[in-house]
Amino acid sequence: MTSKTTSKVSSKHNRAPYERPTQEEIKKYQNAATPAATQRNTEMWIKRLKEFQNDIGYVENIEDIQSKSQLCNILIEFIIKMRPVNKQYYSSESIYNCVSALNRYFQNHSAIAPLDLFSEPVFKPLLNVVHSKMRENEQLNSLDIKKGADPLTEDEQKQILCHSSMRGDNPEGLLRRGFFWIANLTAARGGSHINIMASDFQRRPDGGYNFIIIHEKNNQGGLNSRRKKGKTNQPRISIIPPDEFGTTNGSCHDISKYLRLRPENAEPNFYLRPISDIKKINEDLWYYPLHLGRDKLNQMLKTIATETGIDTVNKKISNHSTRKSAIQNLNNQDVDAQQIMAFSGHHSLAGVNAYRMPNEKQMMEVTKKAFPAQSNPSIVGKSSTLNTTRSSEFTRNSPISIEVVSKEEHCKSIIGLKSTSTKEIESTKVTKRDKFKTPFKGKFRSPLIDLNKKVPSDDSQSSQNMTLDLEGMKVHITNCNVTINISKN
Repeated sequence: MTSKTTSKVSSKHNRAPYERPTQEEIKKYQNAATPAATQRNTEMWIKRLKEFQNDIGYVENIEDIQSKSQLCNILIEFIIKMRPVNKQYYSSESIYNCVSALNRYFQNHSAIAPLDLFSEPVFKPLLNVVHSKMRENEQLNSLDIKKGADPLTEDEQKQILCHSSMRGDNPEGLLRRGFFWIANLTAARGGSHINIMASDFQRRPDGGYNFIIIHEKNNQGGLNSRRKKGKTNQPRISIIPPDEFGTTNGSCHDISKYLRLRPENAEPNFYLRPISDIKKINEDLWYYPLHLGRDKLNQMLKTIATETGIDTVNKKISNHSTRKSAIQNLNNQDVDAQQIMAFSGHHSLAGVNAYRMPNEKQMMEVTKKAFPAQSNPSIVGKSSTLNTTRSSEFTRNSPISIEVVSKEEHCKSIIGLKSTSTKEIESTKVTKRDKFKTPFKGKFRSPLIDLNKKVPSDDSQSSQNMTLDLEGMKVHITNCNVTINISKN
């Protein structure tokens, strides 16, 4: 009865009946919920854990362990002894990354699942070891602070674009130019190039391109993005500006040429395998319809840098170098942080700050502002100038205290003279501002105890002068520090 009813309904609405999905389809969609990069990361750490098990002679499969405390103990041993292939120790970030990957794996593949390494009390000893190991490795890494890819300098970028291996008159060179333009102008993440499709580029009326980024590292779309961002998951659009007038090898020219030379039956991926057969190239068959492999694409910028003469021994060059270069260039030009976030696709200021390393000029200015006394001549041992001109902040009742640190050869600079003759020094008078209407006396403390001459006063509004016994002052000032207090009586 039910089948007949279904058949009638199907024919009535003129549609094909539903079919049950196959197990392969179900598995496909279940696995697709986890980003491919996350899956590869999890597989890598499980491989490391099983290598450790084999080396120490642990025969039981890690997935079949029936006790959480037993699982905790084997993970503690692994965390303590884990080390990379070509280094002595992992970074603290890698240790945390490892535990997170193991936690994801055991939640789905352990005989005692569900479990959570981060929240269950039975795994508290493991977290203590992770905490201590991270702190220890942070100390070990203190001498090697710089992590991640190194940015390219402006000269290195020009060197790459002008190199003969980057010419756009051959399939390989045009492919590399397209990659380099996109990497720099869109700040694409290092591992995101494999996901770029030819349909992501839309020509603009001004001759440029809109580069549409539907999904990326911090915007995976789907259910999680729906909960975080609302009903719609808006793609991010990067604008590739049009070439300057008369330019024949600019970014838009190269991207347009590359898209035009793609075969009609090509896979949707943007990056295709280049053809090296001269005969086919002469027939305008530049690329195979197959996409470029992940490994070759992930090594693209390092390959370009090596062939164009960029230092790849002392610098860590990867596809992520161009993203770091772009963001740091914006920071060096004092572009607003919100604009940088819109360009790079970051969702938080903290993410941008990881790239916004202050340049040397900015750091120097900040340091000077942090310790302004560093530029004080009396601190750094330079001669000081005796200046009795009061600032506008001083009142009539404000005392003047001047500390002079100098020797005999600096006597002239103490009173602000350019002449070197003693005769000129003796006849010099230092003028006070007219706003002081009452007499002042100069009182010199030890070692100028014998200099007891008073400063003559003049009630005139036009000028008030102080005459100092500079010869005596010069004698006493040698090899000593002098403090001169001039205050109103």
